[in-house]
Amino acid sequence: MSGHIKNYGQHYLDNNDFLEIQKVLKSDFITQGPTIKKFENKISQKVGSKEALVCSSGTSALHLALISINIKEGDYVIIPAITFLAAANSVKYLNAKIIFADVNHESGLVEPENLEKTIEECKKLNILRKVKAFIPVHLNGQCVDLKPINYICKKNNIKIIEDSCHALGTKYKPLNSSKKYKIGDCSFSDISTFSFHPVKNITTGEGGALTFNKKEIKKKLKVFRNHGMIKSKKFFNYEVKELGFNYRLSDLNCALGLSQLKKINYFIKKRKNLFDYYNRKISNLSPYLKPIKTYTYCEPAWHLYVVKIDFKKIKVNKNKFAKELLKKGIGSQVHYVPLIFQPLYKKELRISNYKGAKEYYKNCLTLPLSVNMRYRDIDYIVFHIKKIIMKKK
Repeated sequence: MSGHIKNYGQHYLDNNDFLEIQKVLKSDFITQGPTIKKFENKISQKVGSKEALVCSSGTSALHLALISINIKEGDYVIIPAITFLAAANSVKYLNAKIIFADVNHESGLVEPENLEKTIEECKKLNILRKVKAFIPVHLNGQCVDLKPINYICKKNNIKIIEDSCHALGTKYKPLNSSKKYKIGDCSFSDISTFSFHPVKNITTGEGGALTFNKKEIKKKLKVFRNHGMIKSKKFFNYEVKELGFNYRLSDLNCALGLSQLKKINYFIKKRKNLFDYYNRKISNLSPYLKPIKTYTYCEPAWHLYVVKIDFKKIKVNKNKFAKELLKKGIGSQVHYVPLIFQPLYKKELRISNYKGAKEYYKNCLTLPLSVNMRYRDIDYIVFHIKKIIMKKK
C-alpha cells in the first residue's frame, strides 16, 4: 500500500475529467448553463428513467423528493434505522415525523417483513393514515426487494422515495421474473435519489440527482431548486410564490459528472473484482470474520465493502480493532450508527426494539474499497486483519 492512509472510499479522476472541467471554464457558462441539462439527460438514460434533475447533494435530492410528494407538518415518513442521517434530516426540514423501521441484521437492508411489521405497529397506534411515505435505502451497493415493498406501500397508500445514493449502476431482478430493472428507473417507486459525493461510484465533487417518470415533477422541483423563483412575463422580473432553496449544481460539477459517467461500467467492474477478491481472501478467517448477506434478486454495483466481525470471539472491541488497522495505514468506517442512538432522534416514535439494526451495527465494519486500489492492497489489509485476530483470540 502507498504511504498515506487508505480511506474506506476514495474518488478516481483521470485526465479526461480535468479536460472536461477546463472546457467549461473556458466557456460562457460555469453555472446555470447547458452542461446541466446534458448531465441530466445522461443520468436519465443511464438509469432508464424518463426525467432527471440534478441538485447540490444527495441530501438536497431527498429534501426535494419529499417536497414533490407534498410531505408536510404532521405527516409520518418511515425510514430505516440503519442509514446516513440525510434521510432523517430531510424529513425534519419539513416538520414531519419519523418512524424508524428495523433492518436485517446481516445486510442492514429493510426487508419486506420489516416494513410489514412497522406498518402493523402503525395500525395499532392508529397513525397509519398519517404515514405518507417510505424511504427504502439501498445500502452498500445492494438494493432492497422493491416489488413486494411496492405492493405493501400501494396497499397502504404510501409513496416510495428510493434512497439510491449507494446504488448507481445496481440492477434489480424480482424473484420469479426474467426482467432486470435498473435502480433509478422508478418502476417500483415515485422518485429515486442519488449522491455524487467523492466516495460514491461516480463523483461531481459534491452533488446529487433525482430521477422520476412524470414531467410535472421536474417543472415543480426546478422552481424549488432555484430559490422558488418563477420568471415573470415582464422582462427582467421574477416572482416568488413559495419558499425555495439554492440547491443548484454548477456546470463545472456537471462536466465532471458527464466525464465520470463514461467510465461507470469500468468502475462497477473494477469494484466487483475487488469485492470478490476480498471475499476469497477473508474466506479462511471464518468464523471470526465473514462477508455481509447478499441477495439473489440483486446485481450490485458495490459501493462499500462491509464485513461482519465477531469482536467478542476475538476479544477486542470495534474501536480498538479500527485503531490497530489505522496504525498500519488502513482506514475503516461504520455505515452506520443506528439513527435511534443519535441524540436528535432519541425522542422519535419507537415501534420496535430494533434488534436487527443493533446487531448489524455491533458487528459490521467497512474496509477500504475504491477504483484506485489493487489486489496487493487487499492482501496487505487482510494480512493485518489476520494478525490482529490471531494475536487477540
